[in-house]
Order: sequence, then structure tokens, then C-alpha cells
Amino acid sequence: MGSEIKLESEVGKGSVFSFAVDFNNPDSNSFVNQLDSNNTKAPTPTPIAVYGSHDEVPTPAKTAPILKTETPEFEILKGKKVLIVEDNKINQMITKKILEQKEFICDVANNGEEAVAMARANEYDLILMDIHMPVMDGKRATVEIRKFNSKTPLLALTAVTLENAQDELIEIGFDDIIPKPFKMDEFFGKIQRAFSNIQII
Repeated sequence: MGSEIKLESEVGKGSVFSFAVDFNNPDSNSFVNQLDSNNTKAPTPTPIAVYGSHDEVPTPAKTAPILKTETPEFEILKGKKVLIVEDNKINQMITKKILEQKEFICDVANNGEEAVAMARANEYDLILMDIHMPVMDGKRATVEIRKFNSKTPLLALTAVTLENAQDELIEIGFDDIIPKPFKMDEFFGKIQRAFSNIQII
């Protein structure tokens, strides 16, 4: 995608990896439903860069456009209320913008403790839960939420290798796992599947 990965590392403090992607490139902002009129093959979905919870995030040179796609399956999900649980401000902004383009209604919690309180006080149709957060992490927050809410679909957002985490996360109470960085088709596919399995029959 014409990008370079930059590394800054200091002994005893850690490492920062950063990159910038120009989504104004016509080849990089194609999406599954946007087909070239002369080509019937769907283009490869573009990964969305979502950083780890405590990463130092560079300021992007350009704002990446959020692409809007309309499918019959998502028409019935418009207006659904989603709680995004994420401590990274950039990730909050990206995830919220993506969902609002599909006409979801979004609230944001900055950590697991806030998420538990908000889930207790409000009715949500879906909860997207980051795993690694300060104050209370996503695993503990999910355990607490499942004590009073066993029905709301709850999806884990994680950069952890799924082979090492999937069984544990499902056992805790997650319905599915969305790996970071997001791939648009997988991101929306798992959200749609969560509603299909639980609410839409």
C-alpha cells in the first residue's frame, strides 16, 4: 500500500512502531461491494489500522475516509445500540466512525470498570470489548457483565494470537473474537453473525 514502517526504540523504555497509509489511493480504499464495472472479482478488503491499547500512536498525515456500504442484512441492524469499550482514543474514534456509517448508535467506555457500570445502567444490543485496558481489563469486565447480563452479544477486540486466547475468551463469556488490525469484511461479518445467532432468526 506504499507505506513504510518506522521504528523508534530505547533500552528500558520500549519500542514504537508507526506507519501512515494514504487511503486516497484508489487501489487501497476499495471494498467488497465496490466492484469495478469491468471486473466481476471483488477486491481484497483493506485492513483498518487499529493500534494496541498502550501504543504511542502517530498523528496521521491524512484522515482516512470511512467507506459506506449498503447491504440488506445491515438494513435491519440500523439503530442498534453498541457499547465500544476501548482505552485508546484513536481506536475509539475509528471504531465509532465505522459503526456510525452503518447507522449504529454508539457509546464509548474508556475501561472495563466504566463498561460494567454502563452495561448495568443501559440496554445495549452489542458490546465490543478490548482486552488490555487500565483500571479493569476486558476479561474481568466481561465476567462482571455476564453476572447480570447473559444475552447481549459481546465480542472481544484483541491483537493477541487467537490460538492462544480463543478458548479462554469464549469460556469467560465472549460470543466471538475480532482480531486487530480490523479487516472490514471480517469486522462486519462477525457483528452480523452475532445478531443473526442471537436476535434475528
